[in-house]
Amino acid sequence: MAFFAPLFRFVLGETTQRLKYLLIRILRQGPVPRHVAFIMDGNRRYARRLGMPPQQGHIQGFRKLEQVLEWCMELNIPAVTVYAFSIDNFERPKEEVDTLMNLAKEKLVAFCRESETVRKYGIGVRICGNTDLLDDQVKEKVQMAHDITKGNNNDEITTAVRRTVDNALQSDMDPNEITAKSIEDNLFTAGCPDLDLIIRTSGETRFSDFLLWQIAKNCSVHFVKTYWPEFSLWDLGMVMLEYQVNYHGMRNKQHSGMHVTKAVDFAVGTYERLLYGIEATWASMGSESVNPQLSLKLVFSFPAHISCIKSVAAGGRFLASGGADEQIKVYNLNSRKEFGTLMHHQSTVSALQFYGKSHMISGAEGGQLSIWRTKDWESLVTLKGHKGPVNSIAVHPSGRIALSVSRDRTLRLWNLLNGRKAAVVKLGTEGLQVLWCPRGEQYAVLTQSEIRVYNVADATVGQTIKLRGRINCMLATVSTGGRELLVCGGGDKHLYIYDVKSAECVLSAKLHENRIKTVQLATLPRPHYPEETPLPILVTASTDGQVKTWDFAAMLAQIMEPSEADAGTEVSSTAREFVPLGTYDTGCRITCLTVAAGAQAQ
Repeated sequence: MAFFAPLFRFVLGETTQRLKYLLIRILRQGPVPRHVAFIMDGNRRYARRLGMPPQQGHIQGFRKLEQVLEWCMELNIPAVTVYAFSIDNFERPKEEVDTLMNLAKEKLVAFCRESETVRKYGIGVRICGNTDLLDDQVKEKVQMAHDITKGNNNDEITTAVRRTVDNALQSDMDPNEITAKSIEDNLFTAGCPDLDLIIRTSGETRFSDFLLWQIAKNCSVHFVKTYWPEFSLWDLGMVMLEYQVNYHGMRNKQHSGMHVTKAVDFAVGTYERLLYGIEATWASMGSESVNPQLSLKLVFSFPAHISCIKSVAAGGRFLASGGADEQIKVYNLNSRKEFGTLMHHQSTVSALQFYGKSHMISGAEGGQLSIWRTKDWESLVTLKGHKGPVNSIAVHPSGRIALSVSRDRTLRLWNLLNGRKAAVVKLGTEGLQVLWCPRGEQYAVLTQSEIRVYNVADATVGQTIKLRGRINCMLATVSTGGRELLVCGGGDKHLYIYDVKSAECVLSAKLHENRIKTVQLATLPRPHYPEETPLPILVTASTDGQVKTWDFAAMLAQIMEPSEADAGTEVSSTAREFVPLGTYDTGCRITCLTVAAGAQAQ
């Protein structure tokens, strides 16, 4: 019997792990909440039932917290909030309060530094609430825990209202301009996704003044009879299944009464290997507003790669990210689930470009490009020729040819119909980015000091745009008057717009407090306007983690058309000031950004 006992425990443990893995896989197939909150109740009653001192119950509860966080990360839940200590808890016996404070001092920092869960999933710890009531040693440890994890990515309502009023008084804001969003921006959970699910253990059916504002919006509430230290994956699984069964009914209720239910998603890659999904929706839905604002909310955030993310691209229902780990991760935008991993390249995946819904091209620092078929994600052909890292790929609007630039100072033209090299152009300098002008008759190559615009017909340089400083990114678009424009993000924090035909800078504006890393363009239907007249939205991201959205139509309105210039008015190239429609701070160093097509909220 002594021999069979360890064997039995081993088999039981293996079976439990397999069941856990199976349950998590099943739950991940359905809609997963973006933000879950736990009221961790029942530690003392658990200890009392087992004849242990209350302090031991709290210690067991802290261990359970780490386990529950791991389950949530495995389920791809981006935000978790836990109710750890209330003001009423100070009325408990001094010995018990001291134990809780010592737990915070001893365990919190150790958890952030040593926990495999924190390292594996890049968890960022944010302490919410009134920390002034804590002693200095506890506050020091709380701040230390925040600092350790900041790069990873009640009285609350009163505090938020007070902050909102203070801000209004300081800025002479009209009281009529104070909205629900003004208060939400000052809540402890500002910047987190809306609360989708709250769970309280121990059978108590009350909220203890926890997240009352967030619960009131549209949140699924579940009371579980199990004490917190006994809370199991199966308890969480049953709650999740009930949430998924009621999911569509909750969403239909949430969106009823809105005049416009349109949204656009951005995917952001970072140096810290985190992939962010950000959803932009109009903040004011129910009434007309002269200056509507965009609300940028976190949809997901997780470590997509084991090292820096170098490129992201979206096409059809797919999102792809490439990293320094030589992998391409593919995600389904409809279900917001990971679809699979492509492991074809043997070096950093530095460039990704979809063309249509059927194909994608990837480029790597080894110099190779690969053409993928999205139907089954088969690598159809590998394009070889570059002697250095591929910096950028651009597919012609027809989908028949593509361009690539590399550190080897060449530009290569590829025939996508037969998967072969068509031409090579020696640039004499490194091409940082290449793109096609909207009509497909010209293409632009960005270098350290200039932008060269080539004519497709004879491969000659039609225009050379001398740059005022380093440009990190560019995109091509057409103004309302039909002028082809290049929109560029600069290392000097400015946005520059150049006229392709005249090679002149027609607008410049300081948009960020740090280097602009990427610029993208999207469209979004406006509230109370026909869907046929969507608003063009410019999306910019800087290296300090800021993502900002701008009214691009307002920018274009500042650019005078050639007819006005011919009438004797000088085309303005002076710096302008613009106010962002919405801002989101990732807290990480942004390396790339892509815009997924706007879709109606379901």
